[in-house]
Amino acid sequence: MSAFQILKSQVLKARKSGEKAASSVGLVLIGEIETEIKRNGSEPTDEMVMAKAKKLIQSNGEMLVHTIDQEKRDVILTENQFLETLLPQQLSEDALRSIIKNTGLTAIGPIMGHLKKHHNGQFDGKMASKIAKEVN
Repeated sequence: MSAFQILKSQVLKARKSGEKAASSVGLVLIGEIETEIKRNGSEPTDEMVMAKAKKLIQSNGEMLVHTIDQEKRDVILTENQFLETLLPQQLSEDALRSIIKNTGLTAIGPIMGHLKKHHNGQFDGKMASKIAKEVN
């Protein structure tokens, strides 16, 4: 099942169970993906779902900085919890360090390329870059 299909099913489940924040942000995400699909004439990809979800999480994070009302903060945090369920499990620092060491690569560019090819969306780029510099 694709990430887009999973998203649609989770939004339907959230709507049926009355989870307003999750269903609302899920519908926004579906709308953004469908807009991109229509604009580009492409099919939804897992990477597209991850990228759009990350963008919404980042946008919500920026809103949290400026939101004083606790009720609104709670809604934003609930939205982010829902969006994070759509993202792959992140590699721990130790796992990332092990993967980088086992590539046998020494230059940062090829290491990052390897990570993106084999572990896309599963690692923090800043942490990976820092580890790649330490390993070499």
